[in-house]
Amino acid sequence: LLPGDLVIASKEVWADSGKRLKEGYLPLGEDLAMVRELELDEELVFKVFRFPSDLRVKTGTMCTVCACSYEPERALIFRQKYQALAENMEGFAVALVAQKAGVPFAE
Repeated sequence: LLPGDLVIASKEVWADSGKRLKEGYLPLGEDLAMVRELELDEELVFKVFRFPSDLRVKTGTMCTVCACSYEPERALIFRQKYQALAENMEGFAVALVAQKAGVPFAE
């Protein structure tokens, strides 16, 4: 990605659930049995992707994180593990609620 690029999520991944301490990252509940990946509404993603814009648009996986990538190495882990384009903090929760409510969702 380049500065100013528009990222549209086609998939949301709950990448971590932990917190950043002075001593490092503390994982919390990484082994919980739950949904960790959600495919987003393909038709809606396509509509958003096709929206006229002079921005460069990329579509792909977004990772929801609880501890923002405070160092490049951490961001690269998500890039390699999930092929993530970007990370966010609320996307997975909103996507899950939308899915359960039957509401189309795009991010």
